[in-house]
Amino acid sequence: MSAIPMVVPAVPRHRHIPKGESAMTGQQEQFAATYRFGKTIVHVVAPAPMSNEELDKKLREIHQIGWEIMRQSAKKSHFNHCKSKT
Repeated sequence: MSAIPMVVPAVPRHRHIPKGESAMTGQQEQFAATYRFGKTIVHVVAPAPMSNEELDKKLREIHQIGWEIMRQSAKKSHFNHCKSKT
């Protein structure tokens, strides 16, 4: 009996990832802090250190993206308002 080609590829098997290992890099994460609440352990991962210039650049980018979202939202709102009047 010949195999029937599958239209949808088979899902890859689950890979067990040990605790604390990053799924993306396969390396052990470094935690800035670890807290225990009863039986629950919470690991806090801090962002990589950056200079004030890099931080300012990221904040400007976030600010620009926020304003672009506001502009697009205002355009859609204005368009929908004008469309409902016709």
